[in-house]
Amino acid sequence: MMKYIILTTALFFIQVGPANAGYFEKLRNIESQRVNDLAATRQALKDLSIYQKDFTQIETHLYWLLWAHSELMNSNYSEAEKFLLGIIDSGASADYKGRAHSILAAGFHLQGQYYESYIHFDKALAMIPKMNDKEYKANILQNAVSFYNDSGLVAYAMDYASRLLKYSIENNDKSKQCHAYFDILNIEISAKKYDLADDRLMVAYKTCRKAKNELFLLHLKNLESDIAISRGKLSKAKQLLENNYKEVKTYGWATLISLTEIRLANLYFEVGQYNDSEKVAIKAFEASSKTGDTKRSKNAAEVLAKTYSKLNDKDKAIKYYQLYVKLEQKMNAISHKRKQAYDNAKQVLRAKN
Repeated sequence: MMKYIILTTALFFIQVGPANAGYFEKLRNIESQRVNDLAATRQALKDLSIYQKDFTQIETHLYWLLWAHSELMNSNYSEAEKFLLGIIDSGASADYKGRAHSILAAGFHLQGQYYESYIHFDKALAMIPKMNDKEYKANILQNAVSFYNDSGLVAYAMDYASRLLKYSIENNDKSKQCHAYFDILNIEISAKKYDLADDRLMVAYKTCRKAKNELFLLHLKNLESDIAISRGKLSKAKQLLENNYKEVKTYGWATLISLTEIRLANLYFEVGQYNDSEKVAIKAFEASSKTGDTKRSKNAAEVLAKTYSKLNDKDKAIKYYQLYVKLEQKMNAISHKRKQAYDNAKQVLRAKN
């Protein structure tokens, strides 16, 4: 509750402050809280929008950056792209251009435009030596981890996660340390290295609580449930996921909601609560299909296929199994496309250098 009061108080100050107050400071306040409350961040930016004509060039670039990030978190990719390209094509500093390339790369990646994603991500990494803002440098390293992990280049992902951890410790940045520990933990769990993950989990929790990073605390509870399931502690995992599901829905990020729903649906299936499994998996499938999230749609379809089989609904079981196979084939094609795009982008970039 205290975190919520601090956040809303900061945003309230931003909204009602005098028109001639320093907009840069207000924008930086919004930026520092941007992932803790998506709706409040968006509202604060809307409240400041009426003063855009009074912004300095630096304030305009920062506003565009924050608005683009908000659009991305709400799956409005074309709007995000418009603002980010505006920064890249302007006289913005290396800090803003590097951050813009990084966010744009993430947006293209989410849309399956992998060649464009790799090109912009390479440009973001190339900007780091020219940048002064330590947080923005760390943001690019953060995105590098997710970027390579999603592309199946796990060794690169772990390398950048380790770099991020070292960089954040050197700069005493608890928020970035939190992100780094989460990324390393996520990679370890994906590799089924549960003993290593179990040891790291408590360090990650401690660091993320100190950083007051709401998003990663929610992610960590999901990962804790994965570890519990690996050890056969299904009751503990169920309690963790059911409690976290409520908090995740309040937070409001569609991708995290779907991730949590799929975990919960799978767990309900394992404990024989097939009706609950169906109910939650349907939500995940519909939401992920709406946003074009192939990976989550595939995972939800898989749960539904086996759940309907247990419920003796043969037609629906076949329907979702066929959807699962179709989406699995699409995912394999996407994986091939990612690798091909990565190789093509590397060749183009080497030729230019």
